[in-house]
Amino acid sequence: MLSRDPPSTATRSGAAALSAAAARESAYAWAKLAKGVLGTDNVDAQLGDGLPAEIVLGLPRATIDEVCAPDGTVLLISPDLKEELPVLFLRLRHAITRDRVKVVELATQRTSVSDLAAATLLHRPGAAGDVVRALLAGSASHEVGGVDPAEVEAAGALLGDGPVTVVIGRANVAESPDGVVAAAAAIHAAHPHVRFLSALRRGNVHGALDMGLAPGLLPGRTTLDDGSTWFADRGWPNVPSERGLDAAGILEAAAGGKIDVLVLLGADPLTDFPDTDLAARAVAGARTVIAVDRFLHGSAQLADVVLAASGAAEADGTTTNIEGRISPVARKITPPGTARDDWMLAAELARLLGSDLGVESPGQILDEITSLAPSYAGLTVDAIHGARDGVVAGRSPAAVPTANPTDAGVDPEAGEAAVAAAAADTDAERHAAEAEATEAQADAEADSPPEPRVSTPPPGPSAPAVLTFSAPTIDDSPAVDAYSLRLVASRKLYDLGTDAQHSPGLAGLTSDTVLRLHPHDFDRLGVTAGAVVTATSSKGSVSLPVHPDERIGRGAAVVTLHQPGATVGALIDATARVTEIRVVKP
Repeated sequence: MLSRDPPSTATRSGAAALSAAAARESAYAWAKLAKGVLGTDNVDAQLGDGLPAEIVLGLPRATIDEVCAPDGTVLLISPDLKEELPVLFLRLRHAITRDRVKVVELATQRTSVSDLAAATLLHRPGAAGDVVRALLAGSASHEVGGVDPAEVEAAGALLGDGPVTVVIGRANVAESPDGVVAAAAAIHAAHPHVRFLSALRRGNVHGALDMGLAPGLLPGRTTLDDGSTWFADRGWPNVPSERGLDAAGILEAAAGGKIDVLVLLGADPLTDFPDTDLAARAVAGARTVIAVDRFLHGSAQLADVVLAASGAAEADGTTTNIEGRISPVARKITPPGTARDDWMLAAELARLLGSDLGVESPGQILDEITSLAPSYAGLTVDAIHGARDGVVAGRSPAAVPTANPTDAGVDPEAGEAAVAAAAADTDAERHAAEAEATEAQADAEADSPPEPRVSTPPPGPSAPAVLTFSAPTIDDSPAVDAYSLRLVASRKLYDLGTDAQHSPGLAGLTSDTVLRLHPHDFDRLGVTAGAVVTATSSKGSVSLPVHPDERIGRGAAVVTLHQPGATVGALIDATARVTEIRVVKP
């Protein structure tokens, strides 16, 4: 990330970063260093297991309260929530059991929600888009993606009852996100007002994407095309002119010797990237590797430079949850040794390169974000720190109650506090806002109105447009290979990840790696339960025990990533639409 080569040479000798920054302020500082100083767009906050940023940020966004609203219906296209987002699982379970919420689940294996769902459609890996299109049609004349037509019709009927929200995520990292993207595009095209709740698992990944740590985007959910002039005029002198590479593309370029400096910002691709072969070749192929982290994980041990960073409880700042709610976090302990906040390291690197990020504290960075990022227009530091439950930023106009006090049925003299009460997203926020509105009304009656907290936009042209979803062109689902099984690679809450393994209380909560098949496929392949088999894909082979499991669909082979035993990431091809494997007895 230290090269100052022009953007046109970025894939040959420029900079790249894989990021999972802890705080939004640090994410912003590193985005400004990469895209504003170095001029590279080869930046990605996701390690090949998320969804395109345009999906996460561009679709109409739902809150958790909206998903769990009584008598609603939820279309669940996500990983096992209990394993990857356990708090959301608890909220949804309560909504199902207490508030009459119905769930229609699309999955490649039964999950912790399946026994609670009104319908679970076990589909073939890669076929989510096909199944959703059939659901929207309300019927199917033949099997769709491995799902019986009668099941499609019954589930489609459920979607017609009450308001529908969609929970969308990445359940299988052994296939590309194309199937999920196709499903989202079909839903949005048929029902533009349906809202989506992201089910991405990485901590504060939504804040990082909001801050521009994704190819083609700048802070505030605007694109390079729309926002380059705006940001260039406001302290970002080298905004890239071309869209950069995502995580898989960055690693491919590094493996081919086309990346001079690979910065791993809170990332360990050797452990965490699904395609372990590509990750290993990338770390070896980059000319210089810089790791910014708290621990010497596998990738950091191979780095040329390691910079010690503070942890989540060791820094001030703000984070963003899955519904886009921004909440402040405060430093609880002092970072050990010479560890410093990520944003400090970015500012120091910029200084050594002869530039100045102009950032001096988390509060000052947040001020810059709220004044510069288009999706934060009108939002202030005081509003973020003053809301008990955080603030949902960037909601599309159709979802946000009007900001006009008269239109909202609120006394205009009460001002912004009364509008906040009308627009509050949760009961706790509403009670706090109503109390503030009461006080504001008293001030108004005393001819002493409260000082407004809405920020004034900087002078100059209008801020660039905020990203809206535009459906990409996606090829048809891949044809079925009758001689192979499609790999499903999922995650568990406790694995061999860096944080879990550095916690004595969590390190032992893993389980052995096994291959799970439907009993029908056991009979077809002629293998016995508990036998060690060899699974082979286009990328490699691994040997591991095989077990029958009726909770998975026919034609699927299920493994869990990052558990003790075989390294199943050796089977995954990050460039393939789906990963096909052959299973044979040794």
